[in-house]
Amino acid sequence: MRSSDSKTEVPAVKQFYREVGIRIRQARKLSDNMTQEALAMSVGLTRTSLTNIEKGRQRMLLHTFTEIAAALGINPSQLLPGKENVLNGIGVKLPSSLAQDEREFVERAIGAGAPYETYQTKTNSREGKPTPSRKRNNQGSN
Repeated sequence: MRSSDSKTEVPAVKQFYREVGIRIRQARKLSDNMTQEALAMSVGLTRTSLTNIEKGRQRMLLHTFTEIAAALGINPSQLLPGKENVLNGIGVKLPSSLAQDEREFVERAIGAGAPYETYQTKTNSREGKPTPSRKRNNQGSN
């Protein structure tokens, strides 16, 4: 897959792919110090493509992402960066005036797969305002 034009790419997206690449490289080195060539061949990529993925210069298809994780013997979620890494990496501090639900939405969107909490609400019949009713973890069960 062709990497997008860096002049039009959103900084958070660039940082996301850099973080994924760093995590792939770290996991590869921890996996009996696997070479780029060996990992690339196991998932049908060239070594150059894997190098570009590890440096965040090349995007990958979702099935390739999961194949890389499987070849490394890890859960794909371990290759996804946390929201704080992406936000810090692009030097963004969310404004304190941002409503809590908006802040959580931005953090979940940027966190790209990091576990997050959701709140189900019910209407308080006396005041007509939403109130938290139940908290649950929205993490996958793989």
